[in-house]
Amino acid sequence: MRIDATHAASGSRSPQHSNDIMSRPAPAHVDTLRWNLADASERRQLLQAGGSSPSGPHQPLGSAQQNGQSDDSVAIGGIVWGSGQGIARQGNVLVQRGIEHTQLGETLHAQRAEIFKQYPAHYEQRWDFANSPVTNRGGASTNLRNYLDTHGITHNGRLPGQAPAGGVVDATQAARVGVPPNQINNHNGLMAEDALANRYRAAGYNVQRHVMVNTPLGPREVDVLATKNVGHPTLSEEIRIESKLGRNTLPSTANGSNVRMQVDKDAAALAQHRANAPAAQARGHQLHAQGTAALDEGAKLARAGKLAQTVGKIARPVGVVIGAFEIGSAYQADGNKVGVNTMSKAAGIAGGAGGAWAGAAAGAALGSVVPGVGTVIGGIAGGIVGGLIGEAAVSKAFDAVKSWFS
Repeated sequence: MRIDATHAASGSRSPQHSNDIMSRPAPAHVDTLRWNLADASERRQLLQAGGSSPSGPHQPLGSAQQNGQSDDSVAIGGIVWGSGQGIARQGNVLVQRGIEHTQLGETLHAQRAEIFKQYPAHYEQRWDFANSPVTNRGGASTNLRNYLDTHGITHNGRLPGQAPAGGVVDATQAARVGVPPNQINNHNGLMAEDALANRYRAAGYNVQRHVMVNTPLGPREVDVLATKNVGHPTLSEEIRIESKLGRNTLPSTANGSNVRMQVDKDAAALAQHRANAPAAQARGHQLHAQGTAALDEGAKLARAGKLAQTVGKIARPVGVVIGAFEIGSAYQADGNKVGVNTMSKAAGIAGGAGGAWAGAAAGAALGSVVPGVGTVIGGIAGGIVGGLIGEAAVSKAFDAVKSWFS
């Protein structure tokens, strides 16, 4: 089938006359895109009819096959079938874009997680005191409590915890459980750490023991590291805990004082977090919002793409129906070519000329959607399906078309 058929009723006019009419702009009563898609013969029909269908016999639909015209009529339906292919391909594009947006969202959320892993929403340096099984005494002296308070380190130095289960009170008991006499304090300290770790595990924390961390004052061994919801922008927690057994005091100078150096390192780490966390967390929240938006957009594009794929599949049988039953007579009235009647009929079937010719612009941009057929056919194809989409929401159009075959 050829769009630019030259054997029209007025085809005897000179080539010069055809060139003149092809260079003319669209008259006021004719849609511009419709005028641009028409050949010289069709433009003369539009001018003579004032936009109405040209006169001519309308053969009954049943006579199409007898006159050898059914193949051409069905070819019109093939245009719609080809448009369905184009819509389905566009659906594939949307689905792919959805995948890309989803991947972007996941990447941004991963970057956010790394930030809140380093700068959790809740960060705490804590000292936990417990009574010694040997002396039944524990806690922090007044000067040690004041030093911890001054540096923002939480503690239970005034009210220490009970002596840990599994601790030994003397050498006799130590011998019964296989603990050397000179290792009693170490054994009891490990029992206190066990009790502390179990308490945080029971509260839902992930617990690690004896973890080396870096501080502005050098490396520091953390007795118990408790974390929860690592990487979450609002629920992430990290608690670094120093376990102390028995009564502890703060020496007056740092020389030879392991306790004072431990406090100073914990205080330096806490100060560093407080200085850097606000800006880092703000960036983390931004990444979280951007990632969430990308994931949402990805989901929307995926849904739209799948819908377009479905509409494209349905457009193919629609094209067959249109070509076989509706457009044949209009095609015949145009002299066995795509003319004014054919275009008008196709637009009417699709749901309205306004939407159809708006869709034709998109169809023309698609170009040849059927191998070997020109860009103009692509425009008409877009007009047919564009009318359907232009007059109703895609979801409603899908339901309506689907009902034709139910």
